[in-house]
Amino acid sequence: MSKINIGEFGNGRYSNVMAELFRDSQRLLGFSPEQAHVTATRLGIDIGRLSSGSADVTFGKSVNKDGYRTVKEVCSLKLPNSWAMSVAVICNGLDNLRKQGLDPVENSVNEQILEFVNNATKVFAAEPVAEQA
Repeated sequence: MSKINIGEFGNGRYSNVMAELFRDSQRLLGFSPEQAHVTATRLGIDIGRLSSGSADVTFGKSVNKDGYRTVKEVCSLKLPNSWAMSVAVICNGLDNLRKQGLDPVENSVNEQILEFVNNATKVFAAEPVAEQA
């Protein structure tokens, strides 16, 4: 089994999303690096299932002066909500509120979230990945 490097997510399609959740869950929710890594990895697994769906590709109407054209790929897939997705949504909301000058998080809220994540990460390795609906 290979060594896990906490906080490293490679250079895959969703690595930036995973790295952002790794940082934000520590900064906003007080997660340990290990908790943050497991949560980010689980989110990567969850959103990685997007690539199993079909994508719509559209091409921009014109080529710019440098010879480039905009190409967009849009994919959506209904996935069952996971605890990692919920943590990502919480971090996003808290970050948005803090950018507005509000600090809604009290220590008791952080403790409840940490307890939830502790319980979820204990079963992470045994948790089956849900099949696409």
